[in-house]
Amino acid sequence: MNSHQGFDTAAYLALQDKGDRNLYLFKNSEDSNRLEDAITAYWEALRLIPSVDPDAHALRIILTEAIFYRQERTKDLGDLDAIADIWDGAIAARGGCSRVAAKAYEILGWTFLVRFEKYGMVLTNLDTSIAYLQRAISTAYMPRRPSDRMEHGSVDLALCYSNLSTALHLRFSHGEARDSNDIENAIIHASKAICHTPEAHDRRERRLAELGKLYCARFMMSNDHRREDINTALFWQTKALEKCNQKNPYRPECLHNLSFSYNQLFLHTGEDAFLEAAIRHSVEAAGLHTAAPHIFAGLGKLYCTLSNARGTIEDLDRGITFLERSSQMVELALAAKSGGGVPDWETVQSMGLAYHRRFKLGGHYDDLEKSIKNIEAAQASLPEHLDSVDRANLLSTMGNALISKFHLSGEKYDLEKAVLSHREAARMISLASSSQTAGILHDFSRALLTQFEWGRREEPVITEAVAYARLAIAQLDPTHHLLPILNATLAEALAARYDSEGSPVDIDGSIKASNTAVERTSPSDPRYHSFRNILATSLLHRFTRFNKECDLNRAIVILRGVVQGTPMDNANRLSFASHLASALQTRFESSSSKTTVDLDECITALEEFGDLPNEPNVMSRLGYVYLLRSRDDDDRRNGHKCYRLAALASSGSASIRFRAAGAWANLSSSPENLEAFERAIDLIAQMVGLEHPIERRHDILGVDLLEVPLSAAAAAFSSGNVGKAIEWLEQGRGLVWSQLRALRSPLKNLEDVDLQLADEVRRISNELDRMGTKEWRAGTDDTMEERIIVQREGARQAELAKDWDRLVRTVRCMPGFEDFLEPPRFQRLRKTLPQSGYVVVINASRRTMPLDSFDRCDAAIFVPGNEELIHIHLEAFPPEKAKKLQDELHSLLRESGLIHRGNSGDPTWFGAVTRALKPLTGKGRPVSLHSTRVCRILADLWNYLAKPIVEVLDLKVISPTHPHPPRGLADIITWKRSDSPTRIWWCLTGALSTLPIHAAGIYGDSYPVSMMDYAVSSYIPSLSSFALFASQGQVESKNQNSLLVLSQPNSPGRNPIPGATREAKLVRQAASDGGVLTSEIQSADSSTEGVRRAMTHFNCVHFACHASQDPTAPLKSGFHLENGDTLTLSSIMGLNLGSRDLAFLSACQTSTGDEKLSEESVHLAAGMLACGYRTVVATMWSIHDETAPELAESFYKYLLEGSRKGGVHSRVDGSRSAMALHFAITNLRRSTGDSVSSLLDWVPYVHFGT
Repeated sequence: MNSHQGFDTAAYLALQDKGDRNLYLFKNSEDSNRLEDAITAYWEALRLIPSVDPDAHALRIILTEAIFYRQERTKDLGDLDAIADIWDGAIAARGGCSRVAAKAYEILGWTFLVRFEKYGMVLTNLDTSIAYLQRAISTAYMPRRPSDRMEHGSVDLALCYSNLSTALHLRFSHGEARDSNDIENAIIHASKAICHTPEAHDRRERRLAELGKLYCARFMMSNDHRREDINTALFWQTKALEKCNQKNPYRPECLHNLSFSYNQLFLHTGEDAFLEAAIRHSVEAAGLHTAAPHIFAGLGKLYCTLSNARGTIEDLDRGITFLERSSQMVELALAAKSGGGVPDWETVQSMGLAYHRRFKLGGHYDDLEKSIKNIEAAQASLPEHLDSVDRANLLSTMGNALISKFHLSGEKYDLEKAVLSHREAARMISLASSSQTAGILHDFSRALLTQFEWGRREEPVITEAVAYARLAIAQLDPTHHLLPILNATLAEALAARYDSEGSPVDIDGSIKASNTAVERTSPSDPRYHSFRNILATSLLHRFTRFNKECDLNRAIVILRGVVQGTPMDNANRLSFASHLASALQTRFESSSSKTTVDLDECITALEEFGDLPNEPNVMSRLGYVYLLRSRDDDDRRNGHKCYRLAALASSGSASIRFRAAGAWANLSSSPENLEAFERAIDLIAQMVGLEHPIERRHDILGVDLLEVPLSAAAAAFSSGNVGKAIEWLEQGRGLVWSQLRALRSPLKNLEDVDLQLADEVRRISNELDRMGTKEWRAGTDDTMEERIIVQREGARQAELAKDWDRLVRTVRCMPGFEDFLEPPRFQRLRKTLPQSGYVVVINASRRTMPLDSFDRCDAAIFVPGNEELIHIHLEAFPPEKAKKLQDELHSLLRESGLIHRGNSGDPTWFGAVTRALKPLTGKGRPVSLHSTRVCRILADLWNYLAKPIVEVLDLKVISPTHPHPPRGLADIITWKRSDSPTRIWWCLTGALSTLPIHAAGIYGDSYPVSMMDYAVSSYIPSLSSFALFASQGQVESKNQNSLLVLSQPNSPGRNPIPGATREAKLVRQAASDGGVLTSEIQSADSSTEGVRRAMTHFNCVHFACHASQDPTAPLKSGFHLENGDTLTLSSIMGLNLGSRDLAFLSACQTSTGDEKLSEESVHLAAGMLACGYRTVVATMWSIHDETAPELAESFYKYLLEGSRKGGVHSRVDGSRSAMALHFAITNLRRSTGDSVSSLLDWVPYVHFGT
């Protein structure tokens, strides 16, 4: 040792000796205290010795070794910082070009490489490591002094090249750019490491194997998958294996690497020999006593791959066994290291994949649960640095498992989460061509296809599925073995789009793609029959369009072969047999001979599976075929039985079970048909759940579905069960409004019992309420980010719906809450009805498929104080007549241009956006013709509908409306002092819901009569509306006497309506005279949000403006504002105002709903009721701009005069609004002369609510 001034050699040697002794004891005992003592002694010794002393270099090396031992145990990143500080100091002391500096650069490079690999994977650590290692090598070759030069064959230089190669490979694998120069340089430096490693060196075989791994990596990542790369990889890995004898601890790793390369070659070529070679080497590796957990994991994955290739569950079981063994070894190792750690995410993911595969082969739900559990565990243990393709693969794996869960559970939440996982996976990957990216894109396409088939039948969804299937195919070269499955998916997606859009190009493309899949697949491949099945179904699709018998016959031949070639225990055989039955049924129905040979074969094909209570699709088809054949009573009994089984199935498509319930009801007589209808109505609620936005729920509610409650009620009326008929009408109609009411129900009683639960119910209900009225349908041109936002919204809503169902079940388990938010029962409904006046429910059930047993019209009348309802079978008024009257009225209105509000003097009346009536000369027809048609419609409504009800109730004339109706306010006192006028609330179904029952009568006759002579009429969407009014409570006192007036006479793109300005002035004057606080929103203040915000501060609102009904998107119907905005129905539904009194909608068509959704009352008046208004005045069609102001003035004068008590103003009383409208209409009739030609002036005004 050199002596230096001030250097205590004895103390230094004592400390060094203490450190050496403790480090030795640590290595033999694993005693961490010994390691700490060693490190402390070395640190003190390093502080004593001068930095330039030659012995300091050796001390730094041994101190680095000791600190690294500690770091391996504690995982403390501070230890790596300490090592970096040691060698930074060495460089500073000796200069950057010395032998010491070279070693320092090498160790610093290694330190940052360790930091990247084990602690965070920050790419800057890799960049730093590469820079240090490159400098270490350059310093070794460019010494300051000859004595400093390192020997070229030294181990240090070989290690530098090896570490540099590793760092470059990692940067290539994990960097976003994937610079090909990194993998090229990694191969170069790995080759140099071998050159600098002596033949006898104990790490030479490792470096040979590493070079082979680099060539394999380049093969996997390159676009062209050069065969010479994988051959070179196998060459070097074989060389490495030759250097490892049976006792060499590195032999298992060499075998594993060689197995991995053979597997990559198999995945690229599909040749079984390469997979067999991979398994053979992996089995040998696992048999060695030094095999690590990842060796067993690799073998497990290979057996799973073999199972995929052969379709055998035995190989899959072996794979799972080895994967579980690997996982257990990791768990034991982690437990031994201070009881914690992160499992190997790749092995856990592989277990998830394997369990999912076994679930698909065996159908055991516990395998699916294990699959999802393992995939979730893999996601939880992902390193932050992980490559985007690996992350995407894991997301795709989860998506596939959730798709399987959806098919089992039918939960939309599972489907939405699945598609979201696939979409995020697709966004994450770059489109560099590879089988991995192709697989991810393919799985995304399949998820979209599932979503289209089972949820959103929207054009953007299926178009995206087609696009990603094609994009997946484009990632692979024409010889890749994965192309058949990708083409099969493309064929299915194109067929689905053809089924929806009808483009011949799509069905031809589907047949071409499925042909490609079949031709590229060996008959021994387990997927071969699935591909042929897809081809056959595509041919069937084309037959239905072009009626080419050769397509149908070819499809049947193919499907026969598919069924015969599929083993009895194969889960797909049932699906294949069902497709064959469909083809045979199609041929029978399209044949003129009508021989039952095809039906016989069809029944035979399906009967082999016996009764399948949870396969409603198969049982429905079998039931239909039995009835189609109807050879004898047995066929009819069997058809009935199959439909019943399908309807009562506990799983499967709700729409299929619903249709089966309809057929079951149609085949049954009372009382069994009532059981079938009960099932059908229960299934409607399942089909139209809260997991869908309201717009989508309306899409689901088609005409056939909405007719079912009417048919069910008709059946109940027919059997004398009037209470059940009322219940079914309430449960099956106005579903969306019922759901909205449920979400907004008061929770006071629940709060008194369990405040925390009530808060949770309120939180979920508020969020569902908000999301339901939100429009979040994706468009074809949306970006991936926009689609992900939509998908996340959908998944969130589905999750909330699931939570809502759980909470409702929880509440119903509490004593006293058994009926919480249950559909209203008859006795509970009648308790909420008005104590005075009559409530008349009229059901008109037309003969429709599939439920066509009942074609009748019934009225049920609730009489105050009577326990029994009055039931009238309106035999003289069949539902078909109601439909004809509806069609005739709508035809008249269209011809007259009565679809908007505008100026009657507008010369471009037809097709213009207007408010007033044009003189009834539509399309050149004379006024008398229209008048005659209007009179005939109203007369039929009187003679066959209103008059029988008036006679049964023995109603008296309350105030004749002809020939001398009340004139002005002088008559108000007379009306007040007379007996309370009779009130009738009409709850109408079917075509009746759009007909003006309140105006039914005989007009233009010497002895006119009208429904208005006998009662003040109001309408309600459902009887449950009364319960809603009762639950809303009183209006806040600060808002009681307030009116917001919205006047918008000049909406862009629409005719001016100057009457709106005059109307607003008259209304404000009448309100002010009555002591009501008013405020007006005029042109400059109008905006959707401004109007919505203002509505929250007023008890009553009056809108005088343009409005329109959107027949293609009812929720977009709304009021048109002068700034160009539209206050839509969906935005109104989003308001929850609590309790409000009156909304007067002096605009066009504010109570005109969509004919296809007649039972849902999708119009602006119903929207105002839903957001809190107890009473609404609305219009059935366009109103006259010149007369609307006078009617509104009369309405408010009567309303406010009637609410004054002893000359003192009181609050606006909405309960008198029906009478006020009755009076205002009567006044209008007087002012217009009460002529027949003026009927359409006053008839459109209607009253809703209390």
